[in-house]
Order: sequence, then structure tokens, then C-alpha cells
Amino acid sequence: MVKRTLENIIDLLIYNNIHLFKFLLPHEKDYYGMRLVCKNNPKDIILDIGASLGISSLGFIKLGFENKIYAFEPNIKNFQQLEKVKTRVSSEKYGTKM
Repeated sequence: MVKRTLENIIDLLIYNNIHLFKFLLPHEKDYYGMRLVCKNNPKDIILDIGASLGISSLGFIKLGFENKIYAFEPNIKNFQQLEKVKTRVSSEKYGTKM
């Protein structure tokens, strides 16, 4: 039980501060396949439905996608974190609008 709680705390620390752990992005190898399927075009958009904390959007940004990203999240606590990610992305000039 204690081990599981510690794992949850570590997960939350990483997810809530993912900007400090850019080497973990993209968080799934499937994103590399997305580069083959999706066009990297600033005129096209990416929809991140159920964006949670914005990890997927950050994965796309890290891979160099220049598409505008629309991230939707209904959970207010996750949305607040998503807003922080959006501000950070804009201030660090990733080259992608989120």
C-alpha cells in the first residue's frame, strides 16, 4: 500500500512538472508513428480531446509539430494545470500554438 502511494506521488510530481522532464517526451513511442501519418503543417490543427494535463500536446510539440493544438479538458483541476502548460509553452516559444 505504501509503495503504491509513493508511486502515485512520484507520478503526480512528474506530470505536474513535466516541463522539467522534457527528456521523457513523447511519453509513448506511438507518437513517432504519428509523424508518418499526420502532416506537420501550421495550417492544420491537432485536437487533444480529454487533454488531462497536456502531456500528449507536449509530446506533439517535442516531436516538432507546428500545427495549432486545441486541447479540451472537462475536469476543472486538470484544466487549471493545462492552462499552466499553455502559458509555459507560449513563454518558451516552442513554435507551436496551444
